[in-house]
Amino acid sequence: MTGLTDLLIPFVSGLFLGIIYFSLLKFSLEMGLGSRRPVAVNLAAFFLRLGISALCFYYFAREGEPQPVIACAAGFFLMRFVMVRLLKDITWAQKAPAGGK
Repeated sequence: MTGLTDLLIPFVSGLFLGIIYFSLLKFSLEMGLGSRRPVAVNLAAFFLRLGISALCFYYFAREGEPQPVIACAAGFFLMRFVMVRLLKDITWAQKAPAGGK
């Protein structure tokens, strides 16, 4: 059985991963709204976020135990709820350029 201190590092890593992931998501959406090629910006940002997340989860999954992966995912999803609460007041329609370009 994995001790509580052994699960604290994956949980905190999941929190930081959530901050990075959802901050990059917000940044890419803002950049996409003002870009001439929003699909390319959002697609590149998606693969960047996917790669960072996959590397982090792989790091904790490589030992074959599910507990560190679950702790990392718990931290990640906890930070998702926090970021949604923090960013829910943003109105994206006000940031969109006139004319759709």
